[in-house]
Amino acid sequence: MASSPSPDEFVSPLVLVQDQNHPNPRDVDSEYMDRLVKALNERALGEGLATSQRVARFLMEELFDGDVVLCRSRGKTLPVFRALVRHPELKVSASFIYYALAVYEQCLYLPAKVASRLCLAHHRVLLPVKDPREKTRLARLAVRKQLSKRELEKEARGTTGIRPQRGRPRSPDFVKGALAVRRGLQTAAADPIDLGEVHRYGLGRALAVVDDLRADIGKLDALAEALRRRLEQAAVGD
Repeated sequence: MASSPSPDEFVSPLVLVQDQNHPNPRDVDSEYMDRLVKALNERALGEGLATSQRVARFLMEELFDGDVVLCRSRGKTLPVFRALVRHPELKVSASFIYYALAVYEQCLYLPAKVASRLCLAHHRVLLPVKDPREKTRLARLAVRKQLSKRELEKEARGTTGIRPQRGRPRSPDFVKGALAVRRGLQTAAADPIDLGEVHRYGLGRALAVVDDLRADIGKLDALAEALRRRLEQAAVGD
């Protein structure tokens, strides 16, 4: 059973930081990490709130004994967690995991029937709202009036219970995803292939990664075309 923080504490997305007081993530047992990544990837199949909750629940139980307070206080520095989000075979992004854990905690505060009827995008809109009563009011309003994500954002901006935004505006999710893909490609192509490393990693596993990459290229091409059409339509609408 997950332990609950005090009502006025709400988690914000975890921030991965370097902490010299904790062991290097590379020191984490590699066999355990492989099993952990495989189990998480199996739970990450699908989309939306159900997948997010399934991933977060697994990590909460596996790494933090179901304790959301422990997750918030140690999650960003726990060596196994840091190793997990950097693992090359992890099929979800680090930001997905951070937000999944944050939404999981948020769902502990909201009435269950309300939380389950909100989509993942609505939950992410509510994450910065600090005041518990205001968070619940906005959640109920979104369900009752079937607000879109944009409509809920407008409602949330009008409340005093939301944390002020600092720094540059938040990048759209598709922009962050595209930049992550670009960084991944740069990393993959940065150095010549070291056959010694390949054999230590496993030739079969390496070839499977390449096969997955070829399949993902087609998906990326289709996604890029769909995004372009949607952006052009939005520009015409403006």
